[in-house]
Amino acid sequence: MWNRASYQNWTIIYKSSEVFTPYTHSHYDFLHFILLDNNRPLLIDSGRGSYDPSNTHYASYLPQYHNSLIINDLSYKPYNALRYPPTYFHYKCTSEIDQQCNSLIIKLYTDGFNRIKPNFNLSRTIEISKLSVKIIDNINDASQYIIENYFHIDSRFNIIKKNKNIYFNEKYQFSSNNLIDRYSINKQDNFRLDSENYGDTNIKNYLSAKNNISSLKPVIHEIKKL
Repeated sequence: MWNRASYQNWTIIYKSSEVFTPYTHSHYDFLHFILLDNNRPLLIDSGRGSYDPSNTHYASYLPQYHNSLIINDLSYKPYNALRYPPTYFHYKCTSEIDQQCNSLIIKLYTDGFNRIKPNFNLSRTIEISKLSVKIIDNINDASQYIIENYFHIDSRFNIIKKNKNIYFNEKYQFSSNNLIDRYSINKQDNFRLDSENYGDTNIKNYLSAKNNISSLKPVIHEIKKL
């Protein structure tokens, strides 16, 4: 189920729950969200330009085409799920929303990464305040794992690296609790594709990075208005 929520001038669209069956064409988008500022898109959905496996945009259902993440090269639900017994891909995806005086807090939970380790859980917290949006990814395991994050930016914006900071058209600053030097701009060309209408593809910009994550060190990203 998709939800839409607003706080101040921000609007967020996110998936509040998901029931998975391998017999659908479901996207890997539970942890994904769309972000608008004053009704203008900032973080966007890549859409899907084709269901033809030979098309370069066919794979846009994968998490790498969303404002999402993978851990140890795995998504919260398995790729090619029909290859596995049903017990392998059983999982829960839930959410909470909390309207506070000075912020809106959305929490997404999934145990789908328990294919990495039993009882492995991930939470994504999105904190929206007047001037910023903070995304906090955390797990319940003190061991270190590799998390790869993706952020897809509306085509109106250029991504600029300057003085060890990242900016979107110098209107927003993107920061992390990890080294900004780890963040790549448009690392892989096909992940830049987006489609508003089936059969059409356009070019956008995106950020990606690999970092370590553990319960002792969540991965935090923040987008601030300048």
